[in-house]
Amino acid sequence: MSDSSGKQGSRKLFVQLAQQHLDGLYRTALRMTHDHAVAEDIVQETCLKAYANFARYRHDTNFKAWLFRILANLCIDHIRRNAAISMVPIDVAPAEGEGFQSSDRCADNPEVQAMRSDTQQALIDALATLAPEPRAVVVLILIEGMSYDEAAESLDLPIGTVRSKLHRARKHLQRKLDLTLERRAKEHHDTTTSPRVVSLF
Repeated sequence: MSDSSGKQGSRKLFVQLAQQHLDGLYRTALRMTHDHAVAEDIVQETCLKAYANFARYRHDTNFKAWLFRILANLCIDHIRRNAAISMVPIDVAPAEGEGFQSSDRCADNPEVQAMRSDTQQALIDALATLAPEPRAVVVLILIEGMSYDEAAESLDLPIGTVRSKLHRARKHLQRKLDLTLERRAKEHHDTTTSPRVVSLF
C-alpha cells in the first residue's frame, strides 16, 4: 500500500513539475523540427522518458535543464535521421517577445512593419539551415530565454562551446536574413530599402 502511495506521489510531483514546461518544450521542438506533428510526438516522448527515469532524477538539480536535455537529444536525433529530407517552413511566426527583436530605431518605420512578417518567416527558414546543436543553442537561448549555464546543462555542453556556437549561429542567421531580404527587395524592384533595415543580432 505504501509502495502504491509512493508511486502516486511521485507521479503527482512529476506532473506538477513537467506541466510548467510543456509550452516551452513544444516551442523548442517546433523550432527544432519545423513540424507540428513531430513536435507533439517529441514532447510526448520526452515526458514518457522523463517519467520513466524520474526515480533516478536528483531532486537537488535543475529539473527544467534535465527535461530539456531529453527533448534536445530527441530533436537532434530526429534531425540527423531526417537530414536528407527538406524541411517545410512552419506556418506560424514567432510570438511577440520570443527572442528575435527588430531594432528599436527602426520599430516605427512603415517599411520595417511591412517586412516584419516576411522577416520572421525568413528567420525561421534560416534556422532550419543550422546544424542540430547550434540550432538547439539558438532556440534555447534566444527563443526560450535560457541562460548560457542553463542551455549548457540542457545540451550537456561546456559553456564555452555554447557561447561559440551561439556566436557563429547569430552570424549565420544574420547573413541568411540579409541575403533573403536583399533578394526580396530586388524581386519587388525596391531599391530604396536596405536589406539590413532589420538587425536581429
